[in-house]
Amino acid sequence: METRTFTSDDGTRIVWYSGGNPDGDPIVLSNGLGGNIDVWELFVDYFGDRFRIVTWDYRGLYGSGPAADPDHYTIPHHLADLHQLLDEADVKDPILVGWSMGVQLNFELCREHPDLARALIAINGTSGRPFSTICGTNLFEPGVPPILQIIREHWEKARFLGPLAIESPWFLKSLQTLGLAGATLDKEIFLKVARSFVQLDMGIYSRILEGLGEHDASDVLETLPIPVLVIAGQRDAMTPTSASEHMVAQIPTAELCVVPASTHYCPIEFPELVHLRIDKFLQDHLKLS
Repeated sequence: METRTFTSDDGTRIVWYSGGNPDGDPIVLSNGLGGNIDVWELFVDYFGDRFRIVTWDYRGLYGSGPAADPDHYTIPHHLADLHQLLDEADVKDPILVGWSMGVQLNFELCREHPDLARALIAINGTSGRPFSTICGTNLFEPGVPPILQIIREHWEKARFLGPLAIESPWFLKSLQTLGLAGATLDKEIFLKVARSFVQLDMGIYSRILEGLGEHDASDVLETLPIPVLVIAGQRDAMTPTSASEHMVAQIPTAELCVVPASTHYCPIEFPELVHLRIDKFLQDHLKLS
């Protein structure tokens, strides 16, 4: 994947990536907040010989620079960056693939431009207000804003703990015990993702989470005119299967794939299953293989 940059309309420096087959049909990857481009390593390896693949780092995260205005981390701002990415990369008729937050962002893109994409693949995501469905309940949602405020005020004092925790022998085992990561997780990729994650500005990260929590594109679902594949993790506490089932019931053209024993990191827990299911979806609906 080649690394490139552009400057957004509000002056934010955005890092984006392009790779795969330059003559292939374009796939645009919209990431989650649980990792950087490394989450897609196995996806790019599998699809890169046939498809052109484009993605980017959200403003304020990883390679992309922070916004000058601390209020410019909402879904509309990320959506504006996505629009500019499509222009910069000269992408037409893309296949939209989103993981976690990227699912909501792609639904919002389809609201503005219902005929822009050829198909949409939603992995471990929901249509909106994600904190209202954690663990299949809305009990956690009221507590999220105060927690995010605490993070903004105190994260710098505790930032040294992240790198120490990751290198601890109990780090990954603890996540697996809590059900936040699966037993089949690609440990090398996950630790690479985690090491990048703990270097983030958590003040910015909390603002992005806050904007994500307030966003809702549920009204878009019944209007989608394109084929949609929803992939859910059976043990995903962040975006439970009930949320995926609700989306599929609302989308006229949707199919559901529930990956057994998988958590929120489905793309690097059961990559072979995920990739083969996407392949079948693309063949069935777009005649692409």
